[in-house]
Amino acid sequence: MYTNGPWRRLAPPVALLLAPGVAASAGSEGDRELTWEGLIELRGQYTEPEDGRAESDLLLRAAELSATLGLGRPGYRASATLLYEEPEDEAGIVVDEAFVEAAPPQAPWRARAGRFFLPVGAYGTALVTDPLTLELGETGPEALEVGIGDETLGAAAYALNGGHTEGAERVDTWGAYLRGQTAWGGVRLAGEGGWLSHLGASDGLSEIDKGSEAVGAWHAGVTVSYQAVTLQAEHVGATEPFAADAFSEAGEALEPTASRGELVVDWAPLAELPLETALGYEETSEAGMLDLPERRQSAVLAWQGLAPLELALEWRADEAPSGEKEQVLTGQVAAPL
Repeated sequence: MYTNGPWRRLAPPVALLLAPGVAASAGSEGDRELTWEGLIELRGQYTEPEDGRAESDLLLRAAELSATLGLGRPGYRASATLLYEEPEDEAGIVVDEAFVEAAPPQAPWRARAGRFFLPVGAYGTALVTDPLTLELGETGPEALEVGIGDETLGAAAYALNGGHTEGAERVDTWGAYLRGQTAWGGVRLAGEGGWLSHLGASDGLSEIDKGSEAVGAWHAGVTVSYQAVTLQAEHVGATEPFAADAFSEAGEALEPTASRGELVVDWAPLAELPLETALGYEETSEAGMLDLPERRQSAVLAWQGLAPLELALEWRADEAPSGEKEQVLTGQVAAPL
């Protein structure tokens, strides 16, 4: 799932569940209108390791197409997203999301079922590269989610196929979260926090978890905005170590965590420039099983003067747990459809 880029900075994966006005937008007053959205993302990348040979690459990073159909009643809709993603996904075009949602405008409850990304973190970012919190916590299997409230204050609980019982596929993983936002005196504040009963059910860890006992995880994030400046902070992490043999036969007990902070400035209201800049700092601990860096520093310039095209240039410096370092320069052209 894509959340990167300034155009998606404040759109967390569960915004549709907590915002009834958005959830009903697929069709007005209960009609059966079909709407389409999409994204094409092209990248050029130059990587320079501290010790080693520099590399460069040009690639189609992603092509995404989503369709949403109103189901004849206000707030009821079906949605599906097809995604081609490189270089991580070698499966070609995949069904990224496909779910049915019920969110009656006047009702206090929301529900959806199918394949969608669960709120184990918010992941909204103005950087080009996916946040390390997303790499650790992103969870997108088939699930059922039920929530109450609205975009001001809402809570939800969900159950999913955890698959951490060796040799069996079971709905044995659950989670819950609380999310809200408010504003006063020109300052906007949004926050979220929640719990997942087994971090090994996340997309990344589930591919290498050898059937470990459940290890819980908690996540929390906050976004503060004032005029043209936005500050974000987020943490995702296990609450205890995994078993020593969870990821390899001769491994060690690891308790993976990831944290990040990000400062974003929109220069349009400050200097009438269609420019956005962002600085980010990220850290992980005991997350080497996912080949994540231990520390990352990032800076981005995003030019919005060719709307709807968006041009972005990102510099980042990664440091691995072994101490190896590399710098990466990435240019991106994104075209929302």
